[in-house]
Amino acid sequence: LSCVTVSVEGAYLDYDDGSMDLETLNNHDLLKDDVYKLFLKEAIYLCYLVSSSGERAEEILRLIGNLHYHSFKLEEVMQMGNRDLPDFSAFLQDWIRVLTTGSGGQYERMLQDALSMIQDEKSALEVAKQNILTHPVLLEKLMMDNLNTEAPDLRMSMLKAGQSAVEQLPSNIIIRSRIALLTASYAVRLDNTEESERCLLEAFRSQTTTLNYLRLRFLTKDWEKYRAKALEIFEEMIRGIPDRKGSGFYSYHSGPDNILGGNDCCCILYFQEEFETMRETGMTTENVLGWSSTFMK
Repeated sequence: LSCVTVSVEGAYLDYDDGSMDLETLNNHDLLKDDVYKLFLKEAIYLCYLVSSSGERAEEILRLIGNLHYHSFKLEEVMQMGNRDLPDFSAFLQDWIRVLTTGSGGQYERMLQDALSMIQDEKSALEVAKQNILTHPVLLEKLMMDNLNTEAPDLRMSMLKAGQSAVEQLPSNIIIRSRIALLTASYAVRLDNTEESERCLLEAFRSQTTTLNYLRLRFLTKDWEKYRAKALEIFEEMIRGIPDRKGSGFYSYHSGPDNILGGNDCCCILYFQEEFETMRETGMTTENVLGWSSTFMK
């Protein structure tokens, strides 16, 4: 049933290529929404019950793909029926293993959902550490969820995991910066000022923004200790910009990689007291055509 398509004609042909699957039928209000959502949950639940334990995770993932079940959550399936799901602990391990082989936003969401089902924080942390290079968002979420823990051992475990992630992850991806900031927070809670400041520097390296520059400059005890390293990072980012004249230099960037934008570039130059360079940089872009040099000053 999850693979069924319905042939269509008339106006629907303009954008549905002659057929509709169940999701498309529901999107066009041709199915009752509450019935469709119940069908999704029951289909996954029945698949869980009838599949063998060794194939259950793969079968459910395949069914989710056929159904285009983008909002799938394990908890919804667990609430179906009148009893606990059989062999759920073993399934959860298989489910996480299967999901770690995929990529994309839905896989990330389902992995985070699965990780939240693990009752033991240490076990969840091990899963996150094992998948740090392919799914670093797992560690990020785990560190965020436990940031206010009062358990010293868990704080130390999170700190070490964060330190390891900062060392392993490529320095040019933004999520490394976010993990570095979380690691700095754990270091503060453990009174490790030196490690906290080192992580602030690494956060600036992986996301070279005005905010991270100001964090490094004003949250460290001795800014002069980090000034030269921060300048080196900044200058390297400037050298990596192929064209500072085009409007793209000032465009908003939402990708996963660290890219120095025009606004951040000019702001950091200002705080570095490189006023002439800031003016020259700001006045070269196409965005300021018609703006006077006096205004820029």
